[in-house]
Amino acid sequence: MDSTAPRLSNPWVVLATLLVIYIFNFADRYLLTGLIGPIKAEFDIGDNLIGLLMGPAFVVLYVLMGVPFARLADRGSRIRIIAAGCVLWSLATAATGLATGPVSLGLARVGVGVGEAAFVAPAYSLLTDYFKPERRGSRLRNPWACDLHWPDCRSGRRPSTRR
Repeated sequence: MDSTAPRLSNPWVVLATLLVIYIFNFADRYLLTGLIGPIKAEFDIGDNLIGLLMGPAFVVLYVLMGVPFARLADRGSRIRIIAAGCVLWSLATAATGLATGPVSLGLARVGVGVGEAAFVAPAYSLLTDYFKPERRGSRLRNPWACDLHWPDCRSGRRPSTRR
């Protein structure tokens, strides 16, 4: 979005919308880990294969596609990229639930990784369009703070800097 272009919405609405999307993004990323036992039993697979399905099947494409999506965000509509990513990862999440074996589950996890990769860089870039430089630090930090300090956020405490 050009800095001279009119704002389409209140910056706080944009921030809240991106926060909700990120919460679903984050939850979807880790939801499957709670189902490892039933998945192993259903597909009769061992720890090695379930490890591949939970880790690399998602992470490799998530990481590799992050850079191309960031480049697209610099050149195109960040909102469209985020929307397309949300649709892709939602469909891939549904496909995960409908998987009939480890191969279809792995392909669905790859789709989730690609869809979620389309969110992060365009979201940060979009926030820089809506918030002035002197206010960006707190706006970019706060929505994603729970990612690093999840136990602190659940308890309502301030995140500690000591680890």
